[in-house]
Amino acid sequence: MRYELQIRLTEEEYIDFNISHTTRSPYGKQSSRRLKWLIAGLFALAVVMSFVLRGVNESTVLYAVLVALLGGLFLWRFDRFFSRIMKRTVKQMTKTGKKPYAPESTLIFSEEGILEITPEAKTERQWSSVERLCLVEGEVWYLYLNSAAAFILPVAQLDAQTDIGELYRFLEGKCPAVDRFGK
Repeated sequence: MRYELQIRLTEEEYIDFNISHTTRSPYGKQSSRRLKWLIAGLFALAVVMSFVLRGVNESTVLYAVLVALLGGLFLWRFDRFFSRIMKRTVKQMTKTGKKPYAPESTLIFSEEGILEITPEAKTERQWSSVERLCLVEGEVWYLYLNSAAAFILPVAQLDAQTDIGELYRFLEGKCPAVDRFGK
């Protein structure tokens, strides 16, 4: 079997991958959870230190309640905050001409491995370097190479170029893990 796919990524698709990675993938969920615990710990430390340094009085209790509320609000809105930072960072990188993704690439899947051809480089990978395939229902497939890098395969582009069911069965046979997510 051999599949040759022309992939054109938009800035929005790259941002969606990063948000999906953080909120849905096993890698991103774990990192996000650790970061949230770290932030919660810092807010808790601020509260404890205020009591240690100032003693227990009305203003310290008010400060502690305010810090706890701000910390809770921040943690509650963390995913939205992260999304905004991600969008801003990608847009700034794009403006300076340093896109963190290849807008156009050719991916060739064969029995031996994956060949990625971009205007800047030609990269060959063995199937053993692929960790998992994540499917977001009807929208996009992410073929993870490691915890931070993946090929982004928009379903609409795949469907226009090949038999998507046949490609899925091929990739499923090559990937050690397959995850499915709703929209």
